[in-house]
Amino acid sequence: MTNHGQKNSTPLPQTMTALSPDEVRLRSQDLPGWQLSDDQCITRTYRFESYLGALSLLNAIATFAEELNHHPALSLDYKKLTVSWTTHDIGGLHDKDFSCAQRCDALFADQGK
Repeated sequence: MTNHGQKNSTPLPQTMTALSPDEVRLRSQDLPGWQLSDDQCITRTYRFESYLGALSLLNAIATFAEELNHHPALSLDYKKLTVSWTTHDIGGLHDKDFSCAQRCDALFADQGK
């Protein structure tokens, strides 16, 4: 029987805590195009020339998210992809959410839209 995704799952250290609302707002300023929701989630919608462009970015994000064992909410619609990052285990945002958002932006820029 396959152990779907649990084989590489590593629990977060007990000392890991969510960023404070002030830290979240400060970090959000470095992410143009991303929206902050209740200091607990950052979201961005990317727009594309084609459905396949959106699907390509989704696959690239899914690949690195799986490698990091940190998975965003992904919503694919015709010619657009919405990505939301949060750290569920701590009930808010962590540095890694902002790092992942920056990586998404870099992947998007590399695709040439």
